[in-house]
Amino acid sequence: MFPLKNIRNFGIIAHVDHGKSTLSDRLMEFAGNISKKNKNEQVLDKLQVERERGITVKAQTVSLFHEYNGEMFLLNLIDTPGHVDFSSEVNRSLVACQGVVLLVDSNQLTSLFGFDKKDILKVSAKQGTGIVDVMNSVIEKIPPPKGNLNQHFRALQYDSWYSKKQGVTCLVLVVDGSIRVGDEITSSSSSTSYVIQELGILYPEEISVKKLFAGQAGYFKANIKNPKDTKVGDTWFKKGTTIEHLPMISQSKPMVFAGIFPSDRSKTEDLRKAIEKLILNDSSVNISMDTSPALGQGWRLGFLGVLHMEVFCQRLHNEFNADVIVTAPVRIKGKNNIKKYGSEEIIISNPSKFPDPAIVEEYLEPMVLGTIITPEEYYSPILNMCMSRRGEQKNITYVDKKAIVLTYKFPLGEIIMDFFNELKILSSGYASFDYEEIGYEPSLLKRYIVLFQISIQACTDGKKVVARENIKALRKDVAAKLYGGDVTRRMKLLQRQKKARRT
Repeated sequence: MFPLKNIRNFGIIAHVDHGKSTLSDRLMEFAGNISKKNKNEQVLDKLQVERERGITVKAQTVSLFHEYNGEMFLLNLIDTPGHVDFSSEVNRSLVACQGVVLLVDSNQLTSLFGFDKKDILKVSAKQGTGIVDVMNSVIEKIPPPKGNLNQHFRALQYDSWYSKKQGVTCLVLVVDGSIRVGDEITSSSSSTSYVIQELGILYPEEISVKKLFAGQAGYFKANIKNPKDTKVGDTWFKKGTTIEHLPMISQSKPMVFAGIFPSDRSKTEDLRKAIEKLILNDSSVNISMDTSPALGQGWRLGFLGVLHMEVFCQRLHNEFNADVIVTAPVRIKGKNNIKKYGSEEIIISNPSKFPDPAIVEEYLEPMVLGTIITPEEYYSPILNMCMSRRGEQKNITYVDKKAIVLTYKFPLGEIIMDFFNELKILSSGYASFDYEEIGYEPSLLKRYIVLFQISIQACTDGKKVVARENIKALRKDVAAKLYGGDVTRRMKLLQRQKKARRT
């Protein structure tokens, strides 16, 4: 029913709070996917964390059907996040698209982007006006996907998720050929083969189909129980056929690292399984083993930003009932002294592994190039904020009489904590911010160890203190070197350490 010329794969690109999810709701209403009688708000934001925070963190796909000039078209929409911390979601989604709708708030100006006013569509997603123009423009201006229905089956996996009952569900774009239920397909990354048990499209809920053809986006289930057997960027092909593998999706580089430890050591294995399953749904997270004298075995995870880290931990709690302890995010680089220890460079992602300054020639700090777009009236307070965060101004451009573009070089450590929130407060929500990594530069860095004691008081209703005890600062594990000997002393020391950790 839908040859390649009648298929369009497109995404929606916009900044945070510019109405991507609202526009997606109106497009689905217009196409008949959801009823206009319901109060549709963020239908594609299915995660609990998205509902609670009011942001999109996962790209979602939905198939729309639209009649244009007497022909029926299949439009595959991918709604992407807007926050810079989830740029990897946008990047891999665009691999499956041939074009995008750029959604810009009405208070932004044409001179900022250099577009021709004739090409700009005036749309109000809240009021539902201009929706048909968007649908028609997608068909008119975005090219159909390239592919060949008569060649061997090839599909690009651009998303996946896990459920206990059905295992891994893979979301793919069929590039060539076709696939049907019962076919045996092979993963290019793991070389494992599976028999297709279910095929379907997202409408936005799962709807089963018998076959998927070249140019179409859909999902398959094949009883994949091991999340490591498949990953985003895989090329899937029919077993026994020889094909050219599709280009891999470029992986995002972690910007901040934090330690993740179970709040209850007896649930370490459960946390490991939860992290593996969640990484399947968020391939931009980097993972390695980590240990702490106080917290035990854990993992060092690399994230694209602090919000990315917070959302990941919240999803661990919401989706897997995993309570975790998170250490402060950090990332620096040390260069060993050339005379004594050679010229090896090491990445330091854990403050506890900060090397002795005596063996380090220099410390290097990750730097980013940030771009701030703001109304001119907020320039002064934003300038002061940038200076207080060790920002170095590189450029300032006046777009018109009302808006300016500021380009600053920042140390990464200065922007990963509360920078975006402070910028929004200073600009009454009008300023926007984006950044890109530009490498490392020498910096004067020192490690500070803070030890403190905790006071516990028991009070009556009248706020009278009836009991008090001080827990001393957690220090070096003095019981670590006790083997045999006075077992009673060892047990007392271990109990004291456990008590300190609980409080």
